[in-house]
Amino acid sequence: MSFISKNSMNHNPQSDGTADAASMRLMFGQHLSRRLFGRGIAVESVRYHSADLEWAYAESGAHHFIVMWDPENLGGVSVFLDGIWIDVPSVLDWFAGVSINTWVNMRGALRNINDDIYADIQASEAMQIRGA
Repeated sequence: MSFISKNSMNHNPQSDGTADAASMRLMFGQHLSRRLFGRGIAVESVRYHSADLEWAYAESGAHHFIVMWDPENLGGVSVFLDGIWIDVPSVLDWFAGVSINTWVNMRGALRNINDDIYADIQASEAMQIRGA
């Protein structure tokens, strides 16, 4: 059974001799095992999805795949499907070029902001209940 579409990206170096992001990820990235769900694969709370993953999920359901990711660029991961590596982009384009350190710091700041907003909402609701 083949999961790979005709649109899967290959991982050859660019014509000028430099490696593209997918090639760099395969050469220097870190291996992970991730479970495929209907919404794709997640690495460090970043979701990745493609037509190839959608097809694999439709054919076989949720199961684990080997994933290569680059902590210096969360814009995409490489997933080993049907004997070849395919490039799978992040669902959100703005992760391209963002490092894991930047994302962890940003995620922490967003949580702090949300915690502050949540605390303000709770205080406002408490005041409304008391009739203030």
